[in-house]
Amino acid sequence: MEKSGQFYYDVNNAISVINTQISQLQSIDTKFSNIDASFSSKIAQNIKLGNNGRANVIANELSAVRRLKKTTQNVSLALEVVAIRFTTLTEFSMMMDTINPTIEMLTDI
Repeated sequence: MEKSGQFYYDVNNAISVINTQISQLQSIDTKFSNIDASFSSKIAQNIKLGNNGRANVIANELSAVRRLKKTTQNVSLALEVVAIRFTTLTEFSMMMDTINPTIEMLTDI
């Protein structure tokens, strides 16, 4: 395989791996959203029942879940940026492969 062909293969493979990771992070984010909704309703129920101690414990756990959710979202966005940059790099490389023969011909003339 020539050098540019291997480059395309490697970059496309990296983009595929990154997209897989983004999908997994999005499913984790969905789970965190479900946990958030569940904990919020449990907090409200415990406050209504007068069980403020338990509501406080659940609120602390909810805070930790929200921090994890925010971290997951930030990692997902960072990976999306990397995937976009890899895609741009691939497209630029393909454009250069198209232009190079013309540049070489003009240089020879």
